[in-house]
Amino acid sequence: MTAPSPAEWSDFVDRFEQSSLTQPAFAQRYGLSLSCFRYHLYRLRRLRGSATDLLPRPLPVRAEPSSLSFLTVALPGAPLDPAPALAIELGARLRLRFERLPEPGVLADLVAALVERLPC
Repeated sequence: MTAPSPAEWSDFVDRFEQSSLTQPAFAQRYGLSLSCFRYHLYRLRRLRGSATDLLPRPLPVRAEPSSLSFLTVALPGAPLDPAPALAIELGARLRLRFERLPEPGVLADLVAALVERLPC
């Protein structure tokens, strides 16, 4: 496959924005390198200048109603309680801390969704 032209990259980005696919699923469907697709996606979003385009899409998380509970969200720079039951760090930008251990299925879905959405 030859490298897509700038117009083709723009078309791919437009198609992606209209789809409900994740970046990896979209890149795989169209035979694109994920890293190249992300490069052009983010570059075109910056060039188009829409700040709302830079916001991540909501993450689908499945949970049973009985396992749902209120989660405290700490703002950056706020002091954290010592010794959480579980702490997960995904890169420098994302840190999750749980006072109690969540159900394994809920945790697996959450981590999978987050890892899929994190930029390179």
